[in-house]
Amino acid sequence: MKSTSQRGRKYLLLLIILFSLNAYSQNATTGSIKDIVEATDKLQTKLPAEKIYLHTDKHNYNIGDTLWFKAYVLDRAHHASSEKSNLLFVELHDDSTEVVRRISIPLKNGIGYAQIPLAKEIFHDGGYILRAYTNWTQNFGIDYAFAKRFYLGSASKDTWLVNSNTKINRSGSKDELLIDVSLMDINKIPVGLRKLEVRIMEANKSLYDKTIETPLNGKFNIQYSLKEKRDAGNMRLEIWNLKKDDSKILLRIPLTINRSDKIDLQFLPEGGNLVSGLKSTVGFKAIAENGYGTDVTGNIYDSKNNMICSFASLHKGMGSFEFTPVSGEKYVAKLNLPKDSQTTYNLPEITPSGTVLHIENQESSDSLKLSINASNDIATSASPFYLIGSSRDIVCYAKSIDLKNSKISIAKSLFPSGIARFTLLNGSKPINERITFIDHQNNLQIKVLPHKASYNKRDSVSLEIEVKDKSGKPIMSSLSLAVTDDSQIKPDDTGNFGINTNLLLCNELRGFIEDPGFYMNRKNKIAWLALDHLMLTQGWTGFDWKTVFNPIEPPKYDGIILEETMRKVMPMTFPEIKTLQLKPWFVNADKTMFKYAQNLNKQIDYEKTLSGNMLKEVKITSKKIDYTAYNLNGFGQADIFLDSAAISRSETTGLYQILKQKIPGLEIEWEYLALEQKQGYSLKIGDRWVRLRFNSSPYNSLFLGKTPQGLKDRLNEFKTEGISAIEIMYTQKYLWKYDPPQPAETFVPGRQAKNMAAYAKNPLPTPPPTAEIKLFAIIQLTTSEKKSKNPNPLSIMPAQQFYRPKYKNQNSTTTSDTRSVIHWEPDIITDKNGRATISFYSADIPGSYTISIEGSNLDGNIGSNRSKLKVMEK
Repeated sequence: MKSTSQRGRKYLLLLIILFSLNAYSQNATTGSIKDIVEATDKLQTKLPAEKIYLHTDKHNYNIGDTLWFKAYVLDRAHHASSEKSNLLFVELHDDSTEVVRRISIPLKNGIGYAQIPLAKEIFHDGGYILRAYTNWTQNFGIDYAFAKRFYLGSASKDTWLVNSNTKINRSGSKDELLIDVSLMDINKIPVGLRKLEVRIMEANKSLYDKTIETPLNGKFNIQYSLKEKRDAGNMRLEIWNLKKDDSKILLRIPLTINRSDKIDLQFLPEGGNLVSGLKSTVGFKAIAENGYGTDVTGNIYDSKNNMICSFASLHKGMGSFEFTPVSGEKYVAKLNLPKDSQTTYNLPEITPSGTVLHIENQESSDSLKLSINASNDIATSASPFYLIGSSRDIVCYAKSIDLKNSKISIAKSLFPSGIARFTLLNGSKPINERITFIDHQNNLQIKVLPHKASYNKRDSVSLEIEVKDKSGKPIMSSLSLAVTDDSQIKPDDTGNFGINTNLLLCNELRGFIEDPGFYMNRKNKIAWLALDHLMLTQGWTGFDWKTVFNPIEPPKYDGIILEETMRKVMPMTFPEIKTLQLKPWFVNADKTMFKYAQNLNKQIDYEKTLSGNMLKEVKITSKKIDYTAYNLNGFGQADIFLDSAAISRSETTGLYQILKQKIPGLEIEWEYLALEQKQGYSLKIGDRWVRLRFNSSPYNSLFLGKTPQGLKDRLNEFKTEGISAIEIMYTQKYLWKYDPPQPAETFVPGRQAKNMAAYAKNPLPTPPPTAEIKLFAIIQLTTSEKKSKNPNPLSIMPAQQFYRPKYKNQNSTTTSDTRSVIHWEPDIITDKNGRATISFYSADIPGSYTISIEGSNLDGNIGSNRSKLKVMEK
C-alpha cells in the first residue's frame, strides 16, 4: 500500500500543475493539457510498472561458489513495495543468451531472498547475465527486467594463468595484429614445452589456426594481418592444450583491438534536432572498437572546410559543444588523429523549421532553467504547445507554452530524485524531449557501527546498524548486508552496483553505462557535468505518447500466480544481444583475483572439516559398467562423458539444454550439404559439425533447423529423463575410429589436417583449389526406458541460511579459514528506533573487510552504505 506521504505528494503536484495552468494565461487551452495529465495518470494507475533490484553477496564468482541475493521489488512511481507480484523469476543466462538456470522465489511486501549454487555440473567458464523479473514485468518488456553481468571462472591446480598484450602496427594501408602471450600454471611456473593449438576467432569463425610448442619460458607471439572489416570487438584468442593424458584446458582470451580510424562517433542534438539559425547544444559519444567509451578531441567543419568550432570529450568519450547551424549547410567532424587514420563523421541534417529545448541544471541550484527557441514560422503559429515534466511515469509539471516568451524556471522540489523528463508537445504530438538528473540527497542515511575499532582472526564481530531519513529521524527499513575480504574480492568503492545507482540511474537508461557509480557519488568535480553529458547521449523515451490517449488494454500477464496456475506461466523471452567481452580472471590477473582463485580450493577443503548442516560431496570413484559399449572407443572413452548421475545433476530437461551446458564452444551455424542437397542450422563444436549416434546404430544422424530456435526445440524433444549416457567426442584422439584418415583431397593453408599421416603416404603433386575439409564431432547417446516426472521449470527455490562458523577459541581447527564472503545477512529489519544488531566471526586472513549494506523502508526511500572493518594478525 502506498503511504499517506506518497499519495499526498501526488495530489500536491497535481494542484501545483493546475494552479500554474490557470495562473499562466487566461487564453491557454487548459482543457487539452488537463487531458494529457489525466491520461498519463490513468495509464500509470491502471498499469503501474515495477522496479526490480537484486543485492548480491559479491560481483564476480567462481564455479563452486554460491550466489546469494536479496530481491527488492518496488513500485516504479513511488519506490514503495509492489503489490502487483507474489513471485519473482531469477535466471542465469550465458553469453549466448541460453538460460542455464531458472528459479522462482516468493515475494512478501516486495521482498524475497534465496541463493543459486554455481555447481560445476551445471555451469562452465564464461560471461553470465543474472536476470530477474515478475510475471507482471512481462506487460512492459525486457527493459523493465533486472540485469547484472559477471564473469564466472574456475580455479584448480590445473589452471593456467595468461599474461597477454595486444597491439596494432600499421604497415601502409594494412594493420598487423601482434599478440604477446605468456603462460604459467597456478604456482606461476612457466608452461614450457607444451604442444598447443592456437586460434584467432571472430565470433564463431576461425581466422587463424596453428599448432605450436611453447619454449621453456612459456612465452610466444602471434602476428596476423587484420582485415578492414573485421569485428574487432568480437575477436578472441583460443588456446587448446594438446598434450595427451593431460587436463583438457581451453583458454579463451578477449583481444583488445582499438584502431583509431574505427572509432564510432555519434552526435545527438539537445532536444532532438538541429534547427537553422537556432543555437544548439550537441552531445556526442565516441566508442572504441572494444565497445567502451574513448576520449577524443576534434573540430567541426562546414561544406567549405571552414572550421566552425572545436570539441573535446570530458569523460568516457562523452562531451558537448554549442554552435548555430545554417540552413543548407552540411557539417562534418574530424578527430585529431594521425593522418593515415583520419575519418570524417557527418553531423545530423539541418532542419529549416523547428524548436530547440535547452536545460541548464546547476547542481547547487534549487531550480531548473529551461528555454525553448523556435523558428519564426513555429513561434507565430496558433498551435497549442505544452511542456510536460515527468519522472517515473508520473506527471510532475505541466504548462501551456507561449513560444514568444519561453524562458522558464522550474523548482526541483516538484520532482523526486532521479531522472526528470521534459517533453514539448504540439497539441498531443511530441516534438522535443530532454532528460536531466535531480538529486535531493534524500536517500536513507545508513550507518554501520562495529563494537570495537579492530578485530583479531576468528574473532566475534558485532555490528550495530542505524538508519535515519534525511532529516535525521529514525526509520524502520528492510536491509541486506554482505561482508567480503578485500584481499580476495574487489570492493565496489564507487557504488557501481548499489541500489541507488541501479534504481535512480541505470534503470532509467538504455544500454551499457560504464562506471555508473562515478556519476552518482560524484567524488570528482567533473562528475555533475559528465552526468549531464550522459543524459544528453544515452536517454530514452519513457512514455509512448501514441498510446497515452488510446483505450487502455487489460494487462496480458497477471502478477499474482497461484500454485495451480504456476505450470501455465511462460518465462520471459530475451532476444540475443551483442555483449562486450568480459576479461576472465586468469588473464592478466591482479593480486586480488589471484588470491581469490588460490583460496577457493582451500576453502572447499576447509568447509568439509566444519561441523553443522553441510551437504556432503558425492564422489564417483569409477565409471559405471551397466551400459552396452556403443562407443567404438569403449564406454566412457570420450572428451566429455556424462553418466545418468551427471545428467540428473544437470537439472536440465531437454537434450539441447544439457549439450549447451556441458560443451564449451557449442554453437549453432548454417550448414550446407552439397551431396545431400540439404541446408539448415546445425550444431558445431569449434570447427567441427556435430553428428548424433543413438545406441547401436552405425549411422550418423544429422539434425537441421530452419531457425536456431527451431533446431533447439527439435533437439529438446529428446528428454534427458530418457537418456542414460552421453559421450561427446570432438578431438581426433577419440574420433580416429569413427573417421580414419584417408588420402588428402584438399589443401588448407595454415591448418594441420587430420589426414596428414595419410597425405604423407600418398601426397598430391600440387594442392588443388577445392573446398575446405569438413570436420565432424560425434555425440553418442545411450537411451533408457526409465522415465521420471519432469521437474517444474519454475519451481520455488527455498531460502537457505548462510553458513556461519562459530569458533569457541581461535585455534579450534588446524585448517585455514579463507572465506572470501565472510558474512551474508539478507533479512535485517530495523526497529522503530532505526536500529538492528548482527554478529558473525572473522576468518583467518588479516587485512580489511568491506561491509556493503543496501535496503529500503518500502515506502519510498532507498539507501546504501559501504564501510570497512579491520582484522589484525593478532
